[in-house]
Amino acid sequence: MLSYNVSAADQALDLAERFFSQENYEEVITECKRFIFFHPEDKEGISYAFYKIGLAYAFSSNWDKAKNALRESIELTEDSRIKDERSVDLGIVLIANKNYSLGELELLKVSCFSEDESIRKKAIYFQGIGFLYMFKWKEAKETFMSCYPGDEAEELKDQLEKAQHLAYKSPKKAKILSLFLPGSGQIYAGNLKDGICALLLNGLIGAFMVRAIGEKDWWDATSLFFLFQRYYRGNLYHAQEQAELYNQELDRKQAWKILRTLKEME
Repeated sequence: MLSYNVSAADQALDLAERFFSQENYEEVITECKRFIFFHPEDKEGISYAFYKIGLAYAFSSNWDKAKNALRESIELTEDSRIKDERSVDLGIVLIANKNYSLGELELLKVSCFSEDESIRKKAIYFQGIGFLYMFKWKEAKETFMSCYPGDEAEELKDQLEKAQHLAYKSPKKAKILSLFLPGSGQIYAGNLKDGICALLLNGLIGAFMVRAIGEKDWWDATSLFFLFQRYYRGNLYHAQEQAELYNQELDRKQAWKILRTLKEME
């Protein structure tokens, strides 16, 4: 990573570096702001100070302030290579903040226009990470295969291909199943406990309602009808929700496997 020549700068930046190595991010921000205040003429120094502020905020999970500081740093520096490197960091921060589209755009600009091959490769790699977080398996495979074209990526390739053929549950089918038999949609979506509870609850309310009608107890029958309607509709909603949650968990597990494979390849 290219950086500002701290040794030739103010003591505030030197202290900021020491605090950063100690993971004392609040003091990093304080010292960098001190430098910015007392050195308004040092454009590259201010750019570097904003960069360290951005990283400190990022490591503190203050994503919005990290994003703003990194953008300020990128705008102030006149070195195109440093600008590209910090743009990659900005893309990573945006992805970490689940702002995937903007993160992807930032990394795409670097991967397309940077003159430094190593920075381009880094941007492409993190584009792939962004695609993993969005569960865009096809795009992730294309991106990572451009990073790892050799035979050493066979396991990674297999994991990415498996991801494109995961056995998802259909939310629509789950809802239709529960439409005809309450609880069956939840059971189909893999939630046996909730499915059985929904089946028993709707069945009992329905049985009591039929009994009340048979006894011409219209007050109880009406009350039970509205209660049945409420739980029946809830049963349809939860069946669809359970299928969606099942699919999300399937995606997360596969993404974790791919990330673990990438870690092993480092």
